[in-house]
Amino acid sequence: MPKRTDLRKILVIGNDAELLRILDASLTEAGYLVLASLHGQGGVLACREYMPALVILDVQLKGPMSGPQTYEQLRSLPARARIPRLLLGDPTLISDLGTDLCIRGPISPSDVLDRVRAFEVEFAL
Repeated sequence: MPKRTDLRKILVIGNDAELLRILDASLTEAGYLVLASLHGQGGVLACREYMPALVILDVQLKGPMSGPQTYEQLRSLPARARIPRLLLGDPTLISDLGTDLCIRGPISPSDVLDRVRAFEVEFAL
């Protein structure tokens, strides 16, 4: 589980710059510290470096490291494998990864914020 001081730190990984900008604004306004990466490799490095309380990952991520590959890399990080991940996007890809924390289909900032707040309640943070 994340340290108490890190509970409001969220890492968002996706290569849709507009979606990242919107999520950054929405989550920052709600009081979260947002770290963003446009690439899977950068997201994995940021997770290693900053130990966020939650990772939000667009599973439709393109590039040298796809969304599913990024997800697997995040899961394999020692001491960070327990960081919850909220997956966004394609229901088929999400189902293949087998996670309960997800938003399938069209993504709205309010849906993401609702899920983040539910995460805080679920994990009694």
